[in-house]
Amino acid sequence: MRLNGFQLEVLVNGQPLEEYTLPMNQSNSTTGSSHVLDETTMQKTYSDNVTYIAVKPEMRYSIRFSSTRASMWSPLMAYVYVDGEYDYTYREISNSSPREKDCFWNNTLSKKYYFKFEISQLYEIDNPEIPVQRKPFGGLGAISVYFYKARVIPQTPVYIPNFSVNQVKVAESKSTCGIKFTTAFEEAEGFFNRQAVATMEKQGDEPVAVLHLHYRPATWLSIRGCDVPEIDQQNHLSPSVPEDIKPYSFDIKGEEPQSPSAEKAKYRIIRTSIIHSENVIDVTDENENRNSNEVIDLENYTPRNKRTYTKEVDVIELLDSDEEEEENPSKILRFE
Repeated sequence: MRLNGFQLEVLVNGQPLEEYTLPMNQSNSTTGSSHVLDETTMQKTYSDNVTYIAVKPEMRYSIRFSSTRASMWSPLMAYVYVDGEYDYTYREISNSSPREKDCFWNNTLSKKYYFKFEISQLYEIDNPEIPVQRKPFGGLGAISVYFYKARVIPQTPVYIPNFSVNQVKVAESKSTCGIKFTTAFEEAEGFFNRQAVATMEKQGDEPVAVLHLHYRPATWLSIRGCDVPEIDQQNHLSPSVPEDIKPYSFDIKGEEPQSPSAEKAKYRIIRTSIIHSENVIDVTDENENRNSNEVIDLENYTPRNKRTYTKEVDVIELLDSDEEEEENPSKILRFE
């Protein structure tokens, strides 16, 4: 994410993740727009797009950010927010070199909590149609950096209030249906008997730049037209889905054919109904006409009725023989 001299990236294994953009009017953003303040005209330049990265569970990451505006005579303070939460610490920026942050700290600096993408923890609300209120800083499914003009001060002890570092919970609503992953934390030992101190202070409450980088599943971005390389994501729908089943794509694998005339695996696409109750999806066979061009976004589908709903989709049924193709047996696929 780059905007007028400010930059924000997410790194995995030391490498920045590829970024994708969607127009603001085509995105269900959980944050405001990224923007940079022109200190001469005091006008803000807003980004017309929302920037995304594709992630998967159990992926540890770090956050890298920088600014070409920063110098020894004009330093900046950067506050990092993950899913709208932060740890009350800041990073000094006194040149154009990038800074990196891979964890939050507790209030005594005795524990640190490394960032890791994980499956969202959901909770129910009374009316899923009502949009979830945005957070004051950052937002769900987003990594944000707020840059402030700063001045150097003598080293001063800082009081940090006691707070907990936990994965945020996501309300099951229409406005958050795409947020399948949020950030969890891996606890590690920090410093022993270390006092938090400040060597800078903000010159004002208005940030000179705010950058937001949103993260979503690869399938969510692919459905919206982003050219996302296929990544290993077979467990994104449910931990118990077999490893050879992948959402939105499939391979029929078997023994290598012995000759060019060897018979290939047979399959057909049947029209089915999905009956959802609690966390179980049952798929049952129905002999109805199908629309072969229909694309179903199962991962982001939110039912109006929380308890039970039915939806028709196309399901690939593998056939063991020509006889089975004629018998048209009923199949049930169960995802828990």
